[in-house]
Amino acid sequence: QQMAPLVPRLLCVALFAAAGNAAGQRSKCKKRDMAGSLKDCKTIVLDFDKLSKPEVDKIVALVGSESNLRFLSLRDNGIDEADALALAEALKHNRNLYSLRYRENPLGAAVVGAIASHPALTDLDMRGTKIGDEGAASLAQLLSSSAVLTGLQLRSASIGESGAVALARSLTHHPALALLDLGNNAVGDAGAAALAEALQTNRVLEKLEIQSPSVTSSGWKALDDAMDINAVVSVIGYRGGGRKLEL
Repeated sequence: QQMAPLVPRLLCVALFAAAGNAAGQRSKCKKRDMAGSLKDCKTIVLDFDKLSKPEVDKIVALVGSESNLRFLSLRDNGIDEADALALAEALKHNRNLYSLRYRENPLGAAVVGAIASHPALTDLDMRGTKIGDEGAASLAQLLSSSAVLTGLQLRSASIGESGAVALARSLTHHPALALLDLGNNAVGDAGAAALAEALQTNRVLEKLEIQSPSVTSSGWKALDDAMDINAVVSVIGYRGGGRKLEL
């Protein structure tokens, strides 16, 4: 008889937990959720999903609002340039997003330009998006103004020597960046030398990916020499004889 009053309370606890789980499930949204409201979505993953114009408009409206969205992943979505510009404009007004993955979609330079002063972004993935040296310069500005960015992935982003140099200069005293991926970009010896110079003072970066046929033996030597000074970072891309250069 003493146990009986516990039943309603246990039932209430179970229902409350179920409701919490349901809310947690709604907080992560995918393509199938696009037909409904996205206001409760904290994470949206739309990798390889072809998006219609109304679906893109809904994402743009959400990004530009005071929403709870914290993580947005867009990859190879068939977005046209007009929609990419609209997304970039919306990002200028967003201050809550902390992780953005915008891969293999157009106008990467415009998108990164829109977030160059974003105060909360901790992770940015632009792999396969042709941001070029213009976009790299915008990201150098982001690195200079942000104290919380920890991951920057720019593989196959059409970055050349000037873009790599700009990123390297802003990397010198960055307090948080632990990962920089510049693989498959034409960073050249000038970019490699600038990165090597940054590594002589930076003790936060843990992983630098720099696979590039544009870097010759002199560029790799500069990086190898930097590894003699910096025991924190691993440089991935070429086995140059230094203890931290890895293939």
